[in-house]
Amino acid sequence: MGRLAIANASVIKTIRKGVNDMSNEGIVFPGKGEISKIVVSTALGTSGGGIFPHTLRPGYKKFLRIVNSTGTTIITKSMTRFSRRGNFNLKDPRTWRFIQKFGNCSMLNAYGLTNEGVVSVAEKISENICRNKANIIPNLYPEFAKGEEIAIKEILSSIRMLIATGVPIWAIELNLSCPNSKEQIADNMKMSTNCIMAVKSEFPNLIVIAKTSIVHPFSFYRQLEDAGTDVIHGINTIPYELLYYAKTSPLADVGGGGVSGEAAFSRAKSYLSQLRKETTLPIIMGCGVTSCDAVKEMLLLGANSVSICTLALIDSELARKILKVYN
Repeated sequence: MGRLAIANASVIKTIRKGVNDMSNEGIVFPGKGEISKIVVSTALGTSGGGIFPHTLRPGYKKFLRIVNSTGTTIITKSMTRFSRRGNFNLKDPRTWRFIQKFGNCSMLNAYGLTNEGVVSVAEKISENICRNKANIIPNLYPEFAKGEEIAIKEILSSIRMLIATGVPIWAIELNLSCPNSKEQIADNMKMSTNCIMAVKSEFPNLIVIAKTSIVHPFSFYRQLEDAGTDVIHGINTIPYELLYYAKTSPLADVGGGGVSGEAAFSRAKSYLSQLRKETTLPIIMGCGVTSCDAVKEMLLLGANSVSICTLALIDSELARKILKVYN
């Protein structure tokens, strides 16, 4: 049992009520902050204020307003210490195919972590929190391809910059699971736990959420707990080749991409059904959640909070319905 297993009982108030409970509690850290029962992950961009050109759509705008008015937790799309040019570039139409609708309510993307870097994004996050009273948790991506020492140094620097910019930061999420990067997810487990330990050493009061992948073995969760992780967010998009073994991805030329939305739900649920047995930590469960019934299924699996992402981009009206029911 990890060292936080005992601490959780007295420090963290984790709400695990029946699926018919419509209270707005999810995961509560007394004196710090709380994570709502339904979490919006990545679908509102790196600043939490929305993704252009989706912000031009009336339905998406309404969704964003409901997110803010209900105090729904927003976990941003990943940012890195310095700007990073991934596969997708909004200004280059040739790259738009790297994010495409897939099936009825699914997406295939090889976005590749394109972002402006912490310096550019931090002020926007701060503005969104102050102007809209948004409950935003920044997501940071450790670039382990640069080497462990540099990656950890840049994560610590990023957190300092967020604080210096005035972002009222009480929690961060570390993306340990992007399928569209040069890093090998399954090989980065030791670097991931070392990164978390470094963050907790310098910022002991900061809540750390670890976003994981379906490729992570369940033993990794015990390592995350021992390293000082406070919350698990499982899981990220599922690599195309893990869902469709014999098929070639439409985005094979850029690594295959990750599948999210309805097409990923069954496989995600199978993995997550084992997760509650492997950790005592609070869990945000997600990947493929596209209905109220899917939310209930995640709660029955032991989720303390449930994250939605692709649904907010493809069917924002249904996403609003879920928020109205649960948050």
